[in-house]
Amino acid sequence: MTDDDIDRLVGKLDLEQKARLVTGASVWRTSAEPDIGLRAMVFSVGRPSVVRGHIRVTALESALPHSAIKPT
Repeated sequence: MTDDDIDRLVGKLDLEQKARLVTGASVWRTSAEPDIGLRAMVFSVGRPSVVRGHIRVTALESALPHSAIKPT
């Protein structure tokens, strides 16, 4: 995806939708914008072995390779 693609998608959003992109849905989750194909994302803090956040992230939901996720 190029910068032009991103500019085109963001250009489809109204001011309220753009504000949601930078404020988030909660402390740990971004807002989804289905009109442009953007899913909500979950963030966390901490070392990979001691991740704190809203929910437990499984290997299928993580951006990390499966081998980097160790079961607790």
